[in-house]
Amino acid sequence: AGTWSNTYYCQLGKTVTVTGKFTPSSTTGIGAVTINLPVTARYAMVSSQSSFATAGGASYVTACRLSGTTQFVVFAVNSAGTYLVPANFSSSAPGTWAATGDQFTFQFTYEAA
Repeated sequence: AGTWSNTYYCQLGKTVTVTGKFTPSSTTGIGAVTINLPVTARYAMVSSQSSFATAGGASYVTACRLSGTTQFVVFAVNSAGTYLVPANFSSSAPGTWAATGDQFTFQFTYEAA
């Protein structure tokens, strides 16, 4: 659970850009983070950037990808192995969630169907 804020999109022709922020409301894990797309996507390459910042000042890189043509999924990035791999958010990934002050920000661009 949490609050979405400063979330908006802009479409120019077939190019759609979505920007926003999510602030969790508790220290429990939030699991998979999915964002419903405002415009159906053509299943293609996506340009994205996202991050998770804690109230204590730590910052973590996160990864995003399309899930079908109507949702975008955000992952923590697990760097424990040789290669970086996506992992669902949890109470400790990408960092320990605080009751207040943590936030996840994102921006992604995709092609509309």
